[in-house]
Amino acid sequence: MRNLLNKQSLRQLELLEYLYDNSWTTLDAACQTLGYSKMSIRNDIQFLNQASKNFTIKTSKKQGILLSFPINYSRTCIYSFVLTNSIEFKLLETIFFNETHSSESLAAELYISVSTLHRLIKNLNKKLSFLNFSISCIPHKLIGSEMAIRNFMIQLIIEKYSHANYPFSNAQESLLEKMFMFIEVRSCFSLNYSDIDKLKIWTIVTIIRIKNKHTIQFSDTNPNRSFNNLLSNRMIVLDFKKHFNLKLTKPLLNQLLILFSNDRYARNPLQLESIKIKNSRNWHLYDKCKRLLILISDDIGVKIPNFEHVLLHLFNEINLYYGQNHLLFDKKKDFIRNSISQNVVFYQCFLQNYQKIFTTYNTSESQLYNLCYCLLIHWKQLIIELEKKNPCTTIGIFFNSDLEHMNLLCEYIQSKFNQECIVTVIHQRSITQLKKNASQYDIIITNIDGIILPKTPIYCCSLLPTIDDLAVIGKLIREHRLSQSASK
Repeated sequence: MRNLLNKQSLRQLELLEYLYDNSWTTLDAACQTLGYSKMSIRNDIQFLNQASKNFTIKTSKKQGILLSFPINYSRTCIYSFVLTNSIEFKLLETIFFNETHSSESLAAELYISVSTLHRLIKNLNKKLSFLNFSISCIPHKLIGSEMAIRNFMIQLIIEKYSHANYPFSNAQESLLEKMFMFIEVRSCFSLNYSDIDKLKIWTIVTIIRIKNKHTIQFSDTNPNRSFNNLLSNRMIVLDFKKHFNLKLTKPLLNQLLILFSNDRYARNPLQLESIKIKNSRNWHLYDKCKRLLILISDDIGVKIPNFEHVLLHLFNEINLYYGQNHLLFDKKKDFIRNSISQNVVFYQCFLQNYQKIFTTYNTSESQLYNLCYCLLIHWKQLIIELEKKNPCTTIGIFFNSDLEHMNLLCEYIQSKFNQECIVTVIHQRSITQLKKNASQYDIIITNIDGIILPKTPIYCCSLLPTIDDLAVIGKLIREHRLSQSASK
């Protein structure tokens, strides 16, 4: 989605991401890193503070600039804000929800001139062509690959809206939840909050496209018996007609709830065995998935205790791939790159072996991270075993205090980082001796200002590390462990 943003929106997004990833920083540092002028960044800060309800950018002559938002909001509110204020995405969403606009009424809706609207559509269509759909002008519609359009709009709605302001009514939401629960019980599915949330958006997007006469031809090769039961439920059928102004029929259910009846989806290892023999493609995919897991397991020296379970989910993840990831923020990539150091190491191993086996697959970066994430969360005890293979970081405590106080600090810091490090007191009687023996430690923590060590990172704090101090220490530990893993 980033390449659809205009220059101003993209610059504001990059500024917000930079500020999120850093604490107090100077305007000069932000401009130098991002490559924008001070005037542009100042204007952006002014706009962002006026337009945003969920975050503010604090400014200080001494400290610089800082992004601040309530504790019940996270990074995702940045992307919601950018999508809400982007004229490009406002246009796409307005057309999606209403295909009856004339050029004049559409321009009025967006508070732009008709000539600006035509230029906007022309520029957008150049970029959208790579996504296999475009905007038609007479009438204004989203046309092209129906699956690509639905996939794009689903991801746009997921990233732009929160559960509190979805673009559908509470009655519609409640009815969909009732329908999903009805089918779940009768189909032996197990849905969690995330599944239901995505299904609601998938279904709403599909309903809107169907009402605008856009359908996808699905073969009913694996009919879901619970659909008949659902159609027999008079209250659900009547409520559906009332809230969506559509008659609930079996062909419509196949469009709306294809995920429940997809014959490419294996619910359990036994069903996977039957799916893999249906055609040569499934058989080859099954074989590739199995070989990939064996190669990775051998390379990292960690067995897969729930091998069939992991194989099932990896097969489904590849076999049910519906389209590109258009999200501004790739949560799964962020999870792998910015959480524990072993995730990055595992990804490198995964990528190397995936490229050996899936040589003919044109796999995007986002899909690779998605597949790696799939293995990380389903492979039982994987993170624990990987952590065991990475040696603990040694931290030395050298404080201008009593020995008892340093012992207390060792216990305190050790309790905060558990098995990631070993914390001990440095029994040196001078800074000169400390410098000579500093190489024995990976990190040194002190309360003495101005000590410079050529090779060993040293962090200075007060007599008891604050929450912010612990965050820095944690970052130093992760950086060290990552460098150790990468050097193996």
